[in-house]
Amino acid sequence: MAETAEETGTAPRAWIYPALDAAEIAALNAKLAEVVALRHQGRLTAAQHADLVAAIETQTRHAEALHRVPLQNADEPAFVRAPLGDGR
Repeated sequence: MAETAEETGTAPRAWIYPALDAAEIAALNAKLAEVVALRHQGRLTAAQHADLVAAIETQTRHAEALHRVPLQNADEPAFVRAPLGDGR
């Protein structure tokens, strides 16, 4: 039977998200932009496509930054969703 962190006296380790290098991030961004362009084929102007590519790159950069924040399993969420109304 595996021992718990309390039994061994060690702190639980946070899972480490594998870092992506610049080439992998660029390939991911290009593939996402391609999927969006194919989905909206012929309906996006060049300016709209450029805005989409910039938004994809920003979201990827933000996701990578969030993945660098180490979390323990016991860390509470930053917010708790509460349903509106009477909960039905």
